[in-house]
Amino acid sequence: MLLPFDIDAAGRLHVGSASAASLLGRGIRALRKDRNWSQAQVGTLIGVSGSAISQAERGQHALSLESVLELSEKTGLPLDQLLRGTTAAEVSVHRPREADAPGVLVDDPQRGIRMTSMVVPVRGSATPPSHPGHASGMLLVGVGYVRVVHSSSRVVLRQGDALRVAGGSVLSVRNIGDVNALVFHLSYR
Repeated sequence: MLLPFDIDAAGRLHVGSASAASLLGRGIRALRKDRNWSQAQVGTLIGVSGSAISQAERGQHALSLESVLELSEKTGLPLDQLLRGTTAAEVSVHRPREADAPGVLVDDPQRGIRMTSMVVPVRGSATPPSHPGHASGMLLVGVGYVRVVHSSSRVVLRQGDALRVAGGSVLSVRNIGDVNALVFHLSYR
């Protein structure tokens, strides 16, 4: 499931609501904006009022399953895309070919975001790549148990943990577990 998120000026990550109604509301709003439709036009398309669309977009009132299915059918958007809340026009992330940039999952210079993955073998270590111009970042542990050596501290992280890096640099990530660790490095301007 894709959750809405934002990174504020202080580098803090804020994750939005994950209710089905709020996800669908975001999807309807994205659809409308992508196609330059009013709430009334979307409502007319599926036989509800513009007010009902407004309430659905704000997550205050859920549309019936029949209305959601009709919206999907009449717009040609699959339900999962409506629930993700993004349209094709909003997704402009450049995903490099693996051969050109091993481990790079997302590289979006326009938004100033880059995400890489590292597999750290048992008792092995790795250094996240530096991203010029990116002052802040996060390390996220997808699998395993690792010790992170930062230029000013040391910390142990386990699966599901995240470490905000705002200044200095990560010198190494050492796998101290008994399985290969999977670590994601997100950097942003």
